[in-house]
Amino acid sequence: MAKAYHIVQWDTRYENHETRKIKDLTFYAKPNKLIGEGIGATLQEPDNVALLGTWALIEALASTSGRDVRGWLIRNGTAMTAARMAALTRVEVKHFTRALDWFCRPEVNWLEFKEHPALPGESPAVLPPKEEHPALPGESPAVLPQERERERGRDKRETRERGTHSAAARALATPTGEEIKAWAEAAGVDPEFAYLKIRQAEERDDFAKPGWGAGKWQKKLARFWEEDGETWTRKNKKNAAAPGARPDGWMAGDQAIWWTDAIQDVRAACHGAALQDDKKTAARISQIIALREKK
Repeated sequence: MAKAYHIVQWDTRYENHETRKIKDLTFYAKPNKLIGEGIGATLQEPDNVALLGTWALIEALASTSGRDVRGWLIRNGTAMTAARMAALTRVEVKHFTRALDWFCRPEVNWLEFKEHPALPGESPAVLPPKEEHPALPGESPAVLPQERERERGRDKRETRERGTHSAAARALATPTGEEIKAWAEAAGVDPEFAYLKIRQAEERDDFAKPGWGAGKWQKKLARFWEEDGETWTRKNKKNAAAPGARPDGWMAGDQAIWWTDAIQDVRAACHGAALQDDKKTAARISQIIALREKK
């Protein structure tokens, strides 16, 4: 059975009788407790602010999971990695690698890595039964099971309808690589930036949403470029240093973080690329790791 990260006691700390009624959260209840061993240990770390900022992003990502697996770091039916979290939030992968390790430590115990519950499409025969939450104030124990059964029926119907619509919408709306390149060159947008944004949109299943319908992705990319294009260009210029300033072995297409970050962060980036089936990037990062370890 697959494992995934899960926020400890999500159901009791972050949920209430109102949020449990909502299928897709656009907000979540955040505890305001500022005392305890976990927060104390975190604040004593040199990178305390970075850790807490990354933790806020982890909470937000966990809140967007489906209602049945809310609180788990799961997206599109698979466990999220540090690399996937970094791609979704545009934060360097090293911050998530550090945070996932830190918040799983026993003295903090805010996060756990364990077998996740049943997901759509998995066989119930090999998965543990789903736990029912206890009766809440104002709920009637006599009618609660029947209400839950009706709710499950509605969820199943909605899931089937959404799945049928999503598959058709994605097929019509998702552009090909040639279409992305042609549009980017005509619009004066870096094609690599456009490819990245389309890949992230596919991970979020955006092409099944009305705002990303057929012919609308160009407007989305144009807005993203207007917001982030300057930063993207500046970063790429910084990474494209003069040949004399590059490490021995540098190749076109390399990212500066592969050569300058801590080696464990580079290994995490390699692992993330492999999980996303980006074999070319994973192979290149593996070569860089080997070169760096020889020095």
